[in-house]
Amino acid sequence: MNTRMVYNSRITQGIHYLSFIIFTVLVIAIIYWAVKIYREDDTRLSLVVLLIPLTFFGCRIYMNSLLLKYLPARFTYTETNCIVTLRGNSTQYLWSEVSKVSIIRSSLSELLLLYNAEGTCIYAANRKTNKAYRYLEDFIMSEKKVSNVSKVYLIF
Repeated sequence: MNTRMVYNSRITQGIHYLSFIIFTVLVIAIIYWAVKIYREDDTRLSLVVLLIPLTFFGCRIYMNSLLLKYLPARFTYTETNCIVTLRGNSTQYLWSEVSKVSIIRSSLSELLLLYNAEGTCIYAANRKTNKAYRYLEDFIMSEKKVSNVSKVYLIF
C-alpha cells in the first residue's frame, strides 16, 4: 500500500506565523492611517486608498487564518484512509468519512480544506507545503475519493 505524507517544515510554519502577524499589523496600520487622513482632510480619497490594500491584506489574513491550526499537522493518506496527526494526537478517517473538499485559490496562494460529515474542518494544507500537497490534490480529484468538491477563486 502506497503511503504519502503532507506536512509543513518548521521554517514554513515560522514563515506563516510571521506573515500572519505582519499582515495583521499592516491592516491595522492602514485603517489607522486612512481614518487619520479622513479626520484631518475630510476627503473620500482615504477610503479609496484604504480599499485596495485592505482587500489584499484581508484576503491574506483570511487564508492564513484557515491554515494556522493545521500548520504543525501531519497528514498521511493511502488508497483507503487518511490520518491527521496534530500535537501528538492521531485521528484516522476513511475516505468515505471525508464529506467535502474545498479548494480556495488566489493569485498568491492556494488552500485545500478537508471536512468530515459534521462539517468540521479536519485538515488544511497549502501549496507551500512539501511537494506531496500537489499529489494529494491530484489523488483526491483523480480517484474521486470525495464527491463534494468546491472551488473558490479569489481576486487577490
